[in-house]
Amino acid sequence: MRPTVRDGVRGEAVVDPRRVPVDAVTREEDRRTVHLPDWDAIRPAQELERRLGLPVQIENDANAGAMGEHLFGAGRGVDNLAYVQISAGIGVGLILNGAPYRGVAGVAGELGHVSMVDDGLICRCGNRGCLETIANTLSLTSLVSRSRGEPVALAQLIALVHAGDRGARRAVADAGTAVGTALAAAINVLNPELVVIGGELAPAGETLLEPIRAAIERRVIAPAASSVRVVPSMLGERAEVTGAAAMQLTRAPQALAERLATRG
Repeated sequence: MRPTVRDGVRGEAVVDPRRVPVDAVTREEDRRTVHLPDWDAIRPAQELERRLGLPVQIENDANAGAMGEHLFGAGRGVDNLAYVQISAGIGVGLILNGAPYRGVAGVAGELGHVSMVDDGLICRCGNRGCLETIANTLSLTSLVSRSRGEPVALAQLIALVHAGDRGARRAVADAGTAVGTALAAAINVLNPELVVIGGELAPAGETLLEPIRAAIERRVIAPAASSVRVVPSMLGERAEVTGAAAMQLTRAPQALAERLATRG
């Protein structure tokens, strides 16, 4: 059962049951941070390979989204970009010098676990006050639900934003400011040309994007701030699946050769 934020209490933050760090070496889920407890005894890649009789590759969803936008979306022709996925989890997929960058342990881009509030809610990672505890979609819908005195789903939150509801717009804008603040350090370090905003909150549009841009403008060194663009995802909800398909297709000749070799 998904933990929820307790109103007025520094309790346990909402978590994303889908975002699982992928080990850079084994290409399997990193079991040190289990987000899918019902899958404890399952190794998806091995299980799918057994069932399908085909090679299966595991990839972090934000990395796949970055590749999708890089090849087919807003990042076409851009060799240095960050794809920011704002959903129940907040992650960044990085394309540096035209290639995916995952880091030595496969957890590069875990923007959602940048510490933002010293005495904030306890995050699923074990730290306190991470970006995800204040700016993911679950925390926002919970916040707006409390303020309106009724349950508010994500689709309704987005609709309220576009209808001009002040509470919904404030919640999303504050989330944008927090995301932009966390991104600022990464932009100073990596100096990307493009930041693509995707994920479930991206349909909030400029209400989300403008505070991100403003925070970057305030906090990023001038040359880096003037050379980076912040744009919405072009592929939308298709970014991750498109990137995942592309990643698998790049190794299709090798996979076919391996399969033929085992049959021979």
